[in-house]
Amino acid sequence: MVKLNAKWGLINTEGEFIITPKFDYIYRFSEGLAGVEIGKKYGFINKKGEIVIEPKFESINDFMNGRSRVKIDNRIVYINTKGEVIPHTNKIK
Repeated sequence: MVKLNAKWGLINTEGEFIITPKFDYIYRFSEGLAGVEIGKKYGFINKKGEIVIEPKFESINDFMNGRSRVKIDNRIVYINTKGEVIPHTNKIK
């Protein structure tokens, strides 16, 4: 991760930009996606730096087993890697 003019991006081992600095912050990759912060909202990018889940969340967590715990509209929900809310069940296994 590199910071240039107050924005974050990623470089490879040769020092070439993989993702040009354009994010307020970039978090680590998990399951092929990295969390990003843009204007105090959070979403996810792929390894090309393309936004794949729009920054609309108040907080996010890494993906684990295909889902991430996020906060939106003061509610905690889980989303899949497409950004779709995973329905909650009360079943105990």
